[in-house]
Amino acid sequence: MKIRRIAVILSCCALVVAGCGSQQAGTPTPATSTSTSTPSPSSESTSSAATTTTTTTTKSSATTSSSTTSSKSTTSSPTSSAYEPILGEHFEGTGDDVVTITKPADKAALLTFSCPDCQSNVVVKTDNDLLVNEIGSYSGTHLIDIRNGENTTTAEVTADGSWTMDIADITTAPEATSGTGDSVIWVNTGTKVAITHDGDSNFAVHAASSSGLDLLVNEIGAYSGTKAIDTPAIVDITADGNWTITPS
Repeated sequence: MKIRRIAVILSCCALVVAGCGSQQAGTPTPATSTSTSTPSPSSESTSSAATTTTTTTTKSSATTSSSTTSSKSTTSSPTSSAYEPILGEHFEGTGDDVVTITKPADKAALLTFSCPDCQSNVVVKTDNDLLVNEIGSYSGTHLIDIRNGENTTTAEVTADGSWTMDIADITTAPEATSGTGDSVIWVNTGTKVAITHDGDSNFAVHAASSSGLDLLVNEIGAYSGTKAIDTPAIVDITADGNWTITPS
């Protein structure tokens, strides 16, 4: 499936491939305004919804993949003189809630959600996708709004504990070869990738490149195999165990 947004996405890593993406991601600088809202608890929820704090930052520092490399710097866009990364957004809450996301409609992004103390069902559902549906503690990163026409404006959270959510630019995804759980990474070189997974549940790997959005793997449990890939690509990983993705 051809995706118009791929051209913009690939421009984010063009200079990284050329060796210009060595800047280390640091602590984000908060924007000048911070908004706080107190949502009403859902009538169906058994937990009370606490105050949700929303902070806009120039870069989100949240990450949950146990990746081994640094984030990427921004680079040139084919439609403008410079690629402009989205502003990061940070949300905190307790229990069920609905958060409003204000990123630009024409850009993909990373959504990182963490609820380390949750014990019951944990759900994160956006306008377009069911990103999280787990039991107990959860931490993971997802690629949102990769397809044309998608525009995430809200995320509905079901949780029985305190949680955080971060929206970040796709340039903050690492160029990693290993990690644990749901993750998003860049694969910038090679024509194939050796993939492994040692978990028990669904293991899915999507790669977005100039050729479109490809489903490389969709299996249950452990997996080991090699798949063709067009690079550079941004890769969305759904996993419940340790994974490796090694390009060659």
